[in-house]
Parts: sequence; C-alpha cells; structure tokens
Amino acid sequence: MSEVDLFFNKGVFKVQTGGVRIKNIGTGTFLDLYHSLSAENNPVIGFQNNGTDAQLFVPFLTLLRPQWTVQVVDESKGHIKLLNAAGGTYARAPDHIIGGQVVGSNVDETFKVSESGGKVQITIIDEGYALSLASAANETPEQVKLANPDRSKNDQLWSFQKV
Repeated sequence: MSEVDLFFNKGVFKVQTGGVRIKNIGTGTFLDLYHSLSAENNPVIGFQNNGTDAQLFVPFLTLLRPQWTVQVVDESKGHIKLLNAAGGTYARAPDHIIGGQVVGSNVDETFKVSESGGKVQITIIDEGYALSLASAANETPEQVKLANPDRSKNDQLWSFQKV
C-alpha cells in the first residue's frame, strides 16, 4: 500500500477519489466501522488491521475493496466525505462538541483534511474540531471522538493508505 498523495504544487490540495485505509498515527490502528454494521449511528472506531470487510475485503480471489472511499467535495479547500465500504454509510459527527462521537450514518458530512509532513488532520468544517482516537488496544475498540485541534498530538493525526 502507498500513501495517498494529498498535496502537490505549492500546497494545492490533491487527493485521488477512491479507496483508502486510514491509520491513526498515535495508536497504529485503523479507522473502522464497529462490526461492519450499517445501522445509523454505529460507532466509527480505531481497531487493529484485521482484514475484515469494514477495513479491507478480499472477495473470491484477488480484488481488493477499500475500507473507506474518499469523495472529493472541493479539492481547492481540502473538503472530502468518507464512505465506509462495508457499511455503506458515511463518517459523521452528529454533535459538533468536544467529545462528540463519530458514527456511521446515511447522512453525509464534509470534512476538511490538512497535511503536514505526511500526517493528516481531519477536522469539522467551520468549527475546527479534529477527529481524535485517544487509545485503541488490539482487542478493545475505541470510538473516534472530536477534540480541540492540536497537531502536536498524534492521536489527531492520520495517514491515508491507498488500496
């Protein structure tokens, strides 16, 4: 897997629309949809790379399906939507507050991504809260929540890995 190119030419946002896995820098776990369920408000969590349909699906022989599909909304501003391959739902933060939970939803939400040194911060547009993953042990999933943005905290930084 390779990193998704997020920036080219003087900071102009570029991302290829398509499939990615999103890894938290602090925990080393991947953005996942709890039990791959499509139910509204199913938690978006950090979990070990387990090869499930919610992270990466291998149907029959060799075709790979990504965990998340990046949908570019406004390339010039770094605005994207994240659609989960397994649940068919979007990542969304219904409550824009510190500690607000990120869930799977049939309602889409547009996020802003910004990159520095190959690390990406994902924030709520206009309100600036960052997606954060405080901890995630191998067998204990932790829900992604909103936090005050702080690029010095690895729990708020992510790498996008193209599938």
